[in-house]
Amino acid sequence: MDSLIQVRNLCIDFGEKSVLNHVSLEVSEGEIIGLLGANGAGKTTLLKLLSGLLEPTEGQITVSSHNPWNERDKVLKHLGILIETPVFYEHLTAYENLSIHLEYMDVKADIDKILSLVGLDDAKSKQVSKFFLGMKQRLAIARCISHKPKMLLLDEPINGLDPVAIKDIRELFINIKKNGTTIILSSHILSEILQTAESIVIISNGNLQQLGSIDTLKEQHRDEIENYLIERMRG
Repeated sequence: MDSLIQVRNLCIDFGEKSVLNHVSLEVSEGEIIGLLGANGAGKTTLLKLLSGLLEPTEGQITVSSHNPWNERDKVLKHLGILIETPVFYEHLTAYENLSIHLEYMDVKADIDKILSLVGLDDAKSKQVSKFFLGMKQRLAIARCISHKPKMLLLDEPINGLDPVAIKDIRELFINIKKNGTTIILSSHILSEILQTAESIVIISNGNLQQLGSIDTLKEQHRDEIENYLIERMRG
């Protein structure tokens, strides 16, 4: 498979604190990558670098052969991004919010179908101000996929969802991946990563470890897989 993302010797410092140290990463098209790390490890920072929201101290990134800082408009055409708390026009409906996003992206799409995919078909005419947290997370995912991006960058996308909704969203991610979309999924819920992702990347102490296939890791570590990953997250 072709590489969609290439990261080479990426470093970023905040003041005197080094957050990522000479990180390198390669992501192929059509993968679901689980991104793990303790709080403050640098997961969100890495996603922001990939999307062009932050610029590194040194190193290189290409997304679909484009630089995310110098060619951000081109990169954003290929990305669906959910990083930190999603922001909407609260006085507008779910349908209207997606319509504005699609207009901004200069894309046409079936909004009714998208809302149905994320389980919001009965709430399309409801003001977002009346949504509870889980509904806003669903709407954020709908916005991410509405312009049919090549890749999704998702930071804790199942926050606020109940177990039924988590299962629904997990199945949605797997179906999206079947259409060739690459997903980088950051989550604190280790069991969910193990059920959804195909391979794992861990950030620990500013360093990145691309551990490879989850199936291989499960075979190697069997009932100790969670303990093994936690130890790697601790560094």
